[in-house]
Amino acid sequence: MTKKHPLWLLALSPLVWSLHFTASYTIAAIWCAKFPASDLKIVKLLIGGLTFISLVIVGQGIMSGLKKYSSGLAHSSQDTDTIQDRDRFLGLTGLLVSSLSFIAIIYNAYAVFVFGSCE
Repeated sequence: MTKKHPLWLLALSPLVWSLHFTASYTIAAIWCAKFPASDLKIVKLLIGGLTFISLVIVGQGIMSGLKKYSSGLAHSSQDTDTIQDRDRFLGLTGLLVSSLSFIAIIYNAYAVFVFGSCE
């Protein structure tokens, strides 16, 4: 018997990415509205910390999906519909969604670090 994994965990990585996206651009927009002539050192530090935390959370999703997908890989028949096959499919889905979210977070953070000032 396999251990139950809630389906909402599949949506956790995209949720973390969307929160990171929203927070990053909100922090930068508010900072530039209040201090238009300043540099973005503090903003980069805040967003860097937020990016690190987000990548750790999404990295856990990648590891969980990889573990779930690779369990039972050696003796899988691919022609039956078992609970283990469904769990492996959900593991692969979680792995792919989390990997995409990981790349999106890095891409989003890169945009913030490219700019040197608000001007």
